[in-house]
Amino acid sequence: MSGNTNELLSPTDLFMVSYYTEDTLRPDLLFISLNLSSEILSLTFSETVSILSFDLTQMKLSDNLTNSYSLSGGNIISSRDYHIIFVQLSTPDLNNIKRNKNIATTLGNTYLIVNAGVNTDTNENFVLPTILAAQDFYPDLIAPVVVSFSLDLNGNLLIISFSETVLISSILNISDLAFRSASSPTSQISRLFDSIYDNTDSEILTIFLSFTDVNSIQSEANMCTNSLNCFISFSSAFTSDINYNPIVPLLFSNGLLLVTEFIPDFVSPKLVNFSFDLDSGRLNFTFNEVILYNSVSVTDILLQDGMMLKFFYKLGTIYVVNINSYVISTLFSDFDLNNVKQIRSLYTSPNSTYISITDNAFFDANLNSIQPISNDSALLVSQFFQDSTNPILLSFSFDVDMKFLILTFTETVDIATFNGSQIIILNDIDGSISVQLSDAMVVNIDSEPVIYLRLFDSDLNVIKSIPNLAKTQTDTFLSFTSSLTRDMAGLNVVAINPSAALNVFQYFEDLTGPILEYFDLNMDEGVLLLHFDEVVRVSSIRLYRYTLMNSESLANFTYTLNGEVIASSDSNSISLKLDDNDILGIKTNLGLATNRNNTWLFVDDAAARDTSLRYNPNKNITISVRQFVSDSTGPQIVISDVLLDLDVGILVLAFNEPVNRDSLNATSISLQSDPNSKTKLTLRGGNTTSPDGFVIIITLTINDLNDIKQNDNLCTSFGMDCYLSADSNTILDNFGNNLIPIISSNSQLIIHIVNDTDLPGLDNFSLDIDSGILIITFSETVNSNSLRIGEIRLQTTRDDRSSKYQFHI
Repeated sequence: MSGNTNELLSPTDLFMVSYYTEDTLRPDLLFISLNLSSEILSLTFSETVSILSFDLTQMKLSDNLTNSYSLSGGNIISSRDYHIIFVQLSTPDLNNIKRNKNIATTLGNTYLIVNAGVNTDTNENFVLPTILAAQDFYPDLIAPVVVSFSLDLNGNLLIISFSETVLISSILNISDLAFRSASSPTSQISRLFDSIYDNTDSEILTIFLSFTDVNSIQSEANMCTNSLNCFISFSSAFTSDINYNPIVPLLFSNGLLLVTEFIPDFVSPKLVNFSFDLDSGRLNFTFNEVILYNSVSVTDILLQDGMMLKFFYKLGTIYVVNINSYVISTLFSDFDLNNVKQIRSLYTSPNSTYISITDNAFFDANLNSIQPISNDSALLVSQFFQDSTNPILLSFSFDVDMKFLILTFTETVDIATFNGSQIIILNDIDGSISVQLSDAMVVNIDSEPVIYLRLFDSDLNVIKSIPNLAKTQTDTFLSFTSSLTRDMAGLNVVAINPSAALNVFQYFEDLTGPILEYFDLNMDEGVLLLHFDEVVRVSSIRLYRYTLMNSESLANFTYTLNGEVIASSDSNSISLKLDDNDILGIKTNLGLATNRNNTWLFVDDAAARDTSLRYNPNKNITISVRQFVSDSTGPQIVISDVLLDLDVGILVLAFNEPVNRDSLNATSISLQSDPNSKTKLTLRGGNTTSPDGFVIIITLTINDLNDIKQNDNLCTSFGMDCYLSADSNTILDNFGNNLIPIISSNSQLIIHIVNDTDLPGLDNFSLDIDSGILIITFSETVNSNSLRIGEIRLQTTRDDRSSKYQFHI
């Protein structure tokens, strides 16, 4: 050992071994190290081992007690044979190891069981079987990540794959998981709420999406409808791995994860049930999945009373009041709700509330059409809410011209229950002037929310006849009791008390002038009744625009009234007492108004005004009398107007109606000194030249005049001794009625007497010389006691005044 170097031999000088002993020693595992962060298992053997001989399935990790795990594979990452070998554990093995909470969680429970067949040395000597505790252990410090996820909206499954096993059984905040429509903060979002999942710790999380969560996802119109708009996000609190390493969050800052596999919903949705609230008109549909709110097709929905389809209604308008959801809440339009309420056998109870739909009525979020429900399989309502709200009058309008009250209620009211007598028209709130209707006629054919009431003429005319009531919008108010009407559910209308009377919403004034509907004529009493279609102002009647005619056209007897109106109050029926001039004019027109057939009335325009100050229109219509009463009462002498003029010899008789002068019979007239006188002077004659009329002037005969004057106790200047009596045949009126007689015992005093003021004249004389008698005839009766014979003289000639030819008696 002198330190000399060996001599290098050339290849030609090599020596062959003289003795060779083969390696038969089996390699032994001396040292193990497990790093769960790097996922490397390091094995140190007693000698070099062959990397190609490894069978990793012959190794088990164990806690050296009862728990163990056989590796299923892995990769030898060493590049050559060596006594130190590095094994890359497979992901399944790592996840299974991490899933087993009793193995390889610490240095103390990390053992490796090596079977002989795990590997060999380079001489193919199998390793010695052994159980060896790990000398180095490095726990998992790497946070898990989500590798991918799939979403099956047809099967309602969400499957999330992690990079390693996570603590699903103990740490999983499912509400932290959210779906997003895009990888931006403003995208649509839907968080899971009550879905369930397989709670086995694993690198695969299977979530069975709940009905609520699926509907929440599908309620967003542009989220998870295809593979390009479906992302998930979560925070680090979502879950952690076995070593409690929080998961790497999926946030906008580090990017969301797009779905890897997407299966859309391709099953048609189904209407599960529906509810209806008759009070509000709310119709709620419940489906088995989310429905697009804007897909509702109202024309494909039919309301039915049953499967026999006796009564039905197709909606015209429906308002969807929520967004995409499995419950679609809709409201009827007022028009449709009121129309439905009109139909007494439809949607009035649960037993009359069915619905049918076509496949176009609704669509789900994936545009799958609804499963149709045919008419004969109509769906019965699941919940029905009766109408519980009393109808309210919203407003009313008054059309005086058309005679309408138009009442607008909050809902359809039952026209069969209407009682117009409950309505009061007032001039103000709690007005001092009011009229309660006797009733009113409902014009509507069907029950509706807007009711048209035709006022009776009698009520309307009372209203029109009262000043300051319902003449303008400011003096038109309405009140009524709750008995006015009921809705279709039988609920009474809310009353409006006079103290809270409702002012008219729209007032339409009377634009039409009054029209004469008919007239009556009573010739016995001299009364003309004009009946208009509305109240007229009595002060506006112009009689000179009314003409009586004997026929409708081509009349040859007419009379235009000229008198004054004798009536007191405004009304639609004006009773006029004709004055004497008009009575005379009518009754002396013998071809006019003597019977119903020759009594017609022509009314010119502007003959009368209504309370709105509108004149009657010119209709150029002549109407026949409705009721005609002929003159059946004889004329009467108006004694207060009778005149006896003894100066000119006339008797003036006044009557209460025109009389026929040709019917005069003066010999039926008598004069007497008092009603009790047994003697009377009956005229022996007399004639008249007066026309027919109220006054007949009788020219007395000389004999009658002299008889009156001869009676010192009759019709003297004293004035209380001249009484008149007359028989019934003294004179007739123009209708042939006899005079109402004045009998002798009831004779009437003539208060108007004109005494004789003219001197009597000598008419003629005769002289009988033989008998010595001189007869002198005067122009009138003279008083014999006043005769002075000495004043009488005879003369030879008319003008001879000489005494030679005169002889005084």
